Amino acid sequence: SETSRPSQHRSIVAASTNERQVAVALSSGEIVYFELDAEGSLAEYEDRKEMSGTVTSLSLGEVPAGRLRSSFLAVGCDDSTVRILSLDPESTLELKSVQALSSAPSSLRIMSMADSSSGGSTLYLHIGLYSGVYLRTLLDEVSGELSDTRTRFLGAKPVKLFHITVTR
Repeated sequence: SETSRPSQHRSIVAASTNERQVAVALSSGEIVYFELDAEGSLAEYEDRKEMSGTVTSLSLGEVPAGRLRSSFLAVGCDDSTVRILSLDPESTLELKSVQALSSAPSSLRIMSMADSSSGGSTLYLHIGLYSGVYLRTLLDEVSGELSDTRTRFLGAKPVKLFHITVTR
């Protein structure tokens, strides 16, 4: 009898980029992370992160002014969770926080938004679910913890989020 071997073929199921970083999720559940090095070449981080479920969406935030990288990667999985992974050089791809959701995330966006009360900006994770629900949750810029989640039902179709720039 022949022994069955797992397929060596993997496909990309989700990806996210910014000015200096690339994150790719493979059908095997692995997250592959790349960052521009000092010479301007895209270098792969040596270790890959294995997720427990199938990845449905990824989001890298924009690179903050004066910084070399976005600090976090948001990973949405088909087990109805979103995970925040560190992109700090000392703890790359280390799990920082997890949030359970009512359905699988169809779309994620890490975005800094102006905060009128403080005059500065606040980092948020915007989450679109396959069930038609939109969530906005506060993403702590230091710890990666998620808190103060706001929810809104938008309709029966999966919510897709897009980054746009508005000029005045």
